[in-house]
Amino acid sequence: MLTLYTEYDKCNVITDVEAWFYTIQNRNIDFSKKVYRYIMKTIDNAKYIGDMMVETPYGKTLVTNLSSGCKATLLAVHYAGTDTAVSLDECGSNAIDLIFKLSEKVDIKAYTSSYIVPNYEEARCIIDGKLYTGDMEIYKKLRGIA
Repeated sequence: MLTLYTEYDKCNVITDVEAWFYTIQNRNIDFSKKVYRYIMKTIDNAKYIGDMMVETPYGKTLVTNLSSGCKATLLAVHYAGTDTAVSLDECGSNAIDLIFKLSEKVDIKAYTSSYIVPNYEEARCIIDGKLYTGDMEIYKKLRGIA
């Protein structure tokens, strides 16, 4: 299940995904795991080749050069089941949709300071302690319409 926070002070949040990836902490992620390879392939069309390197349609590069949305999704899964939320503010729709889908299998916590719209009707998440189901219901809650 996805728990979505809209207030910064209500969760332990990684707000700067880019900065996190440039710290030593990123070495704690085993990017060779199937779920991380799936995330990289789905969002950035990148293949993990080992030693913090990926191959993209543009050539070989470090995981630090993946898109912000891909890195946020990697972190969301890495911190699944913990009290740490990851900011979705730099995510595109492909990353947001994948986070919603992955949260059907693991408990993910995320933060957003703006409204997001999942791109599928079966989306489910908890916002302010209440379960919201469906893309439009989530959108309306985040926009303050619900």
